[in-house]
Amino acid sequence: MDRRGWAGRFGLAQAPVEFPSPTQSLPDVKTQIEGLEALASELAKTGHDVAEASRILDALRKGVSLDGGADSRNEKLNQVRNLLYSAPSRLIFSKTIWPYLLMAFEFLVLIFWGWLLLDHRPTFNQALLITHWSLLFSIFVGFITGLVGACTFAIYGLYSHLIYGSVYPAYFAWYMSRPVVGGVMGAFVGIIGSIILGE
Repeated sequence: MDRRGWAGRFGLAQAPVEFPSPTQSLPDVKTQIEGLEALASELAKTGHDVAEASRILDALRKGVSLDGGADSRNEKLNQVRNLLYSAPSRLIFSKTIWPYLLMAFEFLVLIFWGWLLLDHRPTFNQALLITHWSLLFSIFVGFITGLVGACTFAIYGLYSHLIYGSVYPAYFAWYMSRPVVGGVMGAFVGIIGSIILGE
């Protein structure tokens, strides 16, 4: 059953749908929660990832106080609706080859830089020693550290989402750019560290 079918079955056919305003009664809000819980239960039976949505719904049902009162509660309910509506597309995308290609890309980046460093280590060492510029060394180390950390984080994120079939298609570009972003941020940290240490 498609997304509209799931939503229609529980009276949630239109998305996005306005949730009860702060002036509406608590029973109306409970009705919304019950409908979302029923939808989450049915999605869970077919292998969809509803863990985060269920956690938020449990907190709402137990009356966990939220800063902002009714407005915050409605915001959480809308968040649950978005999570449930995106569950089918996440599951479908997780079953395609794209998440595995993304993971392979992250591994290839790590392998490439590992090979580059090991194969050209004397060249790198000589260049760093000739310049006698500690800032260059800090930038280099920061870039590599940031890149390795970003790739490792991306691989772990993809793996954990693949287990539950919840890889977000919208994050494709994020995974592709992660190594570069991590490297740049690491280099920036290296510059700041050198400045603070006065080197």
